[in-house]
Amino acid sequence: MGQINKASEILNNARKPVFLAGGGVNIAHANKEMTQLAELSGVPVITTIMGKGAIPTTNSLYVGNIGIHGNYAANSAISNCDVLFSIGTRFNDRITGKIEEFAANAKIIHIDIDAASISRNIVVDVPIVADAKKAICALLEKARSLDISEWTEEINRWKMEYLIDMGKAGLTPQMIIQSINELFKDAIVATDVG
Repeated sequence: MGQINKASEILNNARKPVFLAGGGVNIAHANKEMTQLAELSGVPVITTIMGKGAIPTTNSLYVGNIGIHGNYAANSAISNCDVLFSIGTRFNDRITGKIEEFAANAKIIHIDIDAASISRNIVVDVPIVADAKKAICALLEKARSLDISEWTEEINRWKMEYLIDMGKAGLTPQMIIQSINELFKDAIVATDVG
């Protein structure tokens, strides 16, 4: 709880915070709690590929994926944040790029159930070894709404200015996913790399 208290204090004093949700959020079935934490605090959420779905992609606080499979807004938010609050991620090279440049000006908080994953690739300021759902529930008790509207507006500008749009010419992956979403309200889509 001492580390949760420290993490909460850092988050509550942040001016440009982001949550980075990884597969650990999904594995812990903490999607509802992650969404509640984001909405209560107003902090934007970025996901890894395995973290996709940690909060609904239709939520206004969802920014997108990070790294080589990510978008401009998500990568820029990580580069410019002052607090990076990571939950259930491994910080692999597909999301970090050059380690020395990754979230270079941010205090990094990392929650992971596997102690060996913490500070393995990215050295963190506040390590928390815990189940994602239990940790998020503890954070919910200490969270408050943050006055970060300028930050969220900047991220939203990036999202609009650098919008990923495949256009309407021919059949595109975007069109296929949109059709699946329209036809199946509760579809489960599995992805892989390579």
